[in-house]
Amino acid sequence: MKKMGFVLIALLAVVTLFAVGCGGDEETSPTGSPAVTQPPGGTLAPTVTQPPGPIPTFAPGEVDPVSFNDLLPFLPEPPPGWEADEPFGGTYQMQEWWWSQVDRDYNNLSTGEYVDISIFDSAYYYGFAWWATMEYAVEWETTEGYAKKTTFKGHRAWKMYDKPDSYSLWVAVSDRFMVMVNAETEGSLNQFANLINYNGIAALK
Repeated sequence: MKKMGFVLIALLAVVTLFAVGCGGDEETSPTGSPAVTQPPGGTLAPTVTQPPGPIPTFAPGEVDPVSFNDLLPFLPEPPPGWEADEPFGGTYQMQEWWWSQVDRDYNNLSTGEYVDISIFDSAYYYGFAWWATMEYAVEWETTEGYAKKTTFKGHRAWKMYDKPDSYSLWVAVSDRFMVMVNAETEGSLNQFANLINYNGIAALK
């Protein structure tokens, strides 16, 4: 996942709580694209659907996300035998909702294996598809992989595997932060997931 990749994932995952009404009397098409603050680096085309997640605890804008600068230190340094790109972060807006996120890519010097880590602060907005996944997603296991609810270091988590080499772990922290680790092997997934200070993230306000 390169520097803008996680931004696109977030924006494609965002759903709109206010499909009607935010634009005054203007009609909103279910397949239309809402206004999004343009982040640096490219044109974004988010997809909008009906909100699958629970009703937000807070009104839009009532809680501000922490600065991406506060999240950056929680992206771990590469362990021995790995190198990493410079960490990347930003704060973004969609209608009344703001969120912050950071991302870093890692590469194994000997095998070329990649790992990427993203950390999001949703500021208690549950319209993101990954929050809906945590709350409602169906667990499954097939010949092609699995998806299942679990816990990781005392936090709710969601683990996925798709053949042949795609492993993911999403860890929900304090009902507002989401840590996502993606790797090509389960060993590397566990190695990098264990490098993150989840309690430190939970202490951010």
